[in-house]
Amino acid sequence: MGNLVHTPVRRIVVTLLAVGSATGVTLLLMDPVLAQVTTIETIPPAVDENGLTAGERIDQIVFSIRLIAVALLAVTAAFWWHTRPARRAGATAVAAASSAPSGEEPSVEEVMPGDPELEELLSLHLGVDVTADTGEAVETG
Repeated sequence: MGNLVHTPVRRIVVTLLAVGSATGVTLLLMDPVLAQVTTIETIPPAVDENGLTAGERIDQIVFSIRLIAVALLAVTAAFWWHTRPARRAGATAVAAASSAPSGEEPSVEEVMPGDPELEELLSLHLGVDVTADTGEAVETG
C-alpha cells in the first residue's frame, strides 16, 4: 500500500485530490445560514474625510495600478535587455575566440571540463566510466 505514491506526478495528483475532497466536504457540510449576518443599511457619504468623492478615489486607485504596471514593464524590459540571447551568444563567442588560438583545436578539458559528480553518476547508473583525461566513455560491464 505504501508504493501507491512513489512518483512526483502521482504524489501531486494524490495531494490535489485530497485537498479538493477536503474542500468539497467542508463546503457541503457547512451551511451558510449558520454564519452570523448583520445587515445595517447605511448611505455612504458623498465625500470622505479627505474631501474625495467615490469616483475620485477610484481614479486614484486606477492611477496607482497603472504606475505599478509601468514599473513592472520597465523592470521586465531591463531584465530582458541584460539577458537576451543575442547578448549571451555574443559574449560566449568573444570569450571562445579569445581563449582558443586560431588553427588549433581546443583540448577536451576546454570543451568538456571534468565533473567528478557526473562521472560517478554515469558509472553508477549507466555502467559507463568516463575518464577526465581522454573524455571517452568506457563500458564497465
